[in-house]
Amino acid sequence: MKVNRPEFRNPWHWARVLALLITGAIIGCLGAFVQEETITLEVRWGSLMIPWGMLLVWAALISTIRAGAWGTRSRMGAWAILIGWLVATITFSAENASGALVITSGVREAVYVIGGVILGAFAATLPVHKVVIDPTAPVN
Repeated sequence: MKVNRPEFRNPWHWARVLALLITGAIIGCLGAFVQEETITLEVRWGSLMIPWGMLLVWAALISTIRAGAWGTRSRMGAWAILIGWLVATITFSAENASGALVITSGVREAVYVIGGVILGAFAATLPVHKVVIDPTAPVN
């Protein structure tokens, strides 16, 4: 198989992709503990719970995915972050040796995982605009 893209032949490209995979796993590890944080507001009709932890993790995930795509100038960097996040999230959703769960089986946790996959896949499939510098273009 012949690789036509020059960045795939560069070993530093693969080092960046590996670093982004680890970054996604770190976001997934931290997000497993932060996603359950909520703030309760007392309103006229009762209590309103806002899951600020889940929103924070989603914002960090999406912005890191886009930064990874722009940093590697390919979607591979974006998908590496999403895969790292997904592996860490699924790992924390399973029982550990002591039988405890970090991400339990509830509606909010299911929304966190499914919403993270949907938002992350959306952010990873957006096109990456490559900057082409034209040396003959006039300088403004």
